[in-house]
Amino acid sequence: MSNRPYTITEGITFKEYAINTAKQFGYLFEMRELPADAPLPVAFPLPSREKHLEKLAELRAEKKQILAMSDEEIETTAKQEHENAVKSYQDYLEKKISDKEKYEAMLAQVEAYEVPSRQHKKLKKVMKDQIIGSIAQECDIEYTKKTIEEIIADGPQPVAEWRQNNLDCIENSIKREHKSYRRGKNSAQQKERWVTQLKSSLEM
Repeated sequence: MSNRPYTITEGITFKEYAINTAKQFGYLFEMRELPADAPLPVAFPLPSREKHLEKLAELRAEKKQILAMSDEEIETTAKQEHENAVKSYQDYLEKKISDKEKYEAMLAQVEAYEVPSRQHKKLKKVMKDQIIGSIAQECDIEYTKKTIEEIIADGPQPVAEWRQNNLDCIENSIKREHKSYRRGKNSAQQKERWVTQLKSSLEM
């Protein structure tokens, strides 16, 4: 076990203090649990260019596939997506109804609970308030019913709208992928520069 000092009162040097402090935030935060004498990184990993290109290739292939779809194929797909959306919300509604029944059953038990002393009244109130709050936040059945009615009334997306919406979605995904890759590269370079400057300032 190392006998090196770790605190100012134990006789830590300024250089050690600066490094230890740097590990508590920012670019070196991931080193906070490592031993105090763990060496600082020389470089930070860059995002994988191969994975970046693979993702772009997938998105462009998806775009090509959509452009190749006939109106009939899109109409069938849009109809299936609409049916899936309705079913998903119906399942969600059933869960909300079931959850509300469970909450109300527990609320009835809480309201029937006879506290053993005045000091226990707050416990009963907190239990009751928690359940009422959960019902209000999680069991808005009428809103979900209205959403289902609106989806059914709207029907499947028209062919042209479905095609354009999906193409726009892919284009946005391509832009996000480019942005994410650039951000990853810039972040790695900034980290490396920051650590290099820190080392230089401490004559390491």
